Amino acid sequence: MSYHLACNIGYRIAGVASVGGSMTPNTYSNCNPNQPTSIFHIHGDDDTVVPYDGNWRSTSVPEMMTYWKDYNNCQVQNIISLPDVNNDGDAGSIYQDSQCLNDVYVELFLMEGMGHDWPTDFNEYDIIAADEIWNFLKQFDINGKINF
Repeated sequence: MSYHLACNIGYRIAGVASVGGSMTPNTYSNCNPNQPTSIFHIHGDDDTVVPYDGNWRSTSVPEMMTYWKDYNNCQVQNIISLPDVNNDGDAGSIYQDSQCLNDVYVELFLMEGMGHDWPTDFNEYDIIAADEIWNFLKQFDINGKINF
């Protein structure tokens, strides 16, 4: 839903966040945002409901993230390893695209061993989704990155 809104009423959207979501093929094919948009996405590599590699009802996460990286004209990608805080053998990586138009960012948290779930505390997935989302989105307004 958040991607559909960014594609169709982007003039009202400073940034979107999604956990375990994707763009439907229809939204992906018809996406027409009208301004740079910050994107934050958390996805599990074991998600069978909305598979990382996509299916007939969801665009693959790599394809979707590439769309937003290209649309926002991002120039640099950093890959940051997440620590395995709970020592369960699973951690994750952050794919952070920056130097984009209006200084927006495109970020993917790819979580190892996580299915279609919402990370809630350090005992389960090494991150707290709500905290990560807020820390990302609070940096942006409709014009891009806020200069504090």
